[in-house]
Amino acid sequence: MNADEVDRFLQYGRRTLPASPDWRVGNRTGERRSSLPVSLDGRSTPVTLEITVRLLEPDYLMLLLLADRSVFCRLCMTTGHMDRAGKQLVNQAHFHSWEANRGRLKNIPKKLNQIEIVPPDIARRDDAFSWFLQRNGIESPSWFPPAWPHGQLI
Repeated sequence: MNADEVDRFLQYGRRTLPASPDWRVGNRTGERRSSLPVSLDGRSTPVTLEITVRLLEPDYLMLLLLADRSVFCRLCMTTGHMDRAGKQLVNQAHFHSWEANRGRLKNIPKKLNQIEIVPPDIARRDDAFSWFLQRNGIESPSWFPPAWPHGQLI
């Protein structure tokens, strides 16, 4: 997908999550991830929602919207997060919206430098997940809230 296709995806049609999370072990100890397809008007798309949580941090949540493998929107519900794109330490939950980061190029930007601080009343995973879906025009799925993973650290 290119930037114009992301624009069209976010402007038109009914966006849904047709599958519930299927958690897998992530790259870090205690990390769990799930990738969910995002449908548009009931049809499959190259857009996915990547969810990352940590077992020892009950409110940690990272949500990425990916077009193919390019991140075009990100929510970081963590403190002390190094924002590699902006080369700064961000000590508040924050959001990298498509609208603020789109730029004028045809391709999806490689860095999401622009952030906005998440409203202070959005502190829990369920609230953040719902807020992210609303911000991106994705309907709340029937399985909401997700069954967040728990269990042994690996």
